[in-house]
Amino acid sequence: MIEQQFSKQQLEQLELSRQKIGPEAMAQAQKDWLDLIADFESEIEKGTEPSDPVIKLLAARWTKLFNTFTANDPAIRQLVEKMYDADPVAASHGTVSREVYEYIKRADTHWSGR
Repeated sequence: MIEQQFSKQQLEQLELSRQKIGPEAMAQAQKDWLDLIADFESEIEKGTEPSDPVIKLLAARWTKLFNTFTANDPAIRQLVEKMYDADPVAASHGTVSREVYEYIKRADTHWSGR
């Protein structure tokens, strides 16, 4: 699926980024991702609005991790966002539900102004 979305150059850029980060840091980023999704799910269960200041920190963590996984490249980020918009469950390999992704998008829009 990913190979169909990205150009050969973008796939190479992603691989170089993974190599630069290193396997230990990449494993930690993946763990941080799962922890972050759990934090968002917890706030959703509590009824916390995306505009609540506590969500600002979660939104910042989302952006940082998203940039890590997209090689800090705006074009790659845009492609990944399109994949998430179409099917967040598939794009995240089952880690992000549609409900959680929509909540994150509202939080990101509120706090980043995008």
